[in-house]
Amino acid sequence: MVTGELSARGRDLAVELGARRRAVDVVYASDLRRAPQTVEIAFAGGGKEIRLDRRLRECGYGTAGQ
Repeated sequence: MVTGELSARGRDLAVELGARRRAVDVVYASDLRRAPQTVEIAFAGGGKEIRLDRRLRECGYGTAGQ
């Protein structure tokens, strides 16, 4: 598997997400590859406005207690 790509399980979960959240008007997501992939799968053909924002990227601040 290529780093940053959704796994088969991740794709399945994206489909479930889309089924639960059809009522949203705008989708905000990180611009890192897995987030747009998730949005593409979850809201495919739904006509949702999608806004990718680099400020929503994962952040690592080290390990607690060190």
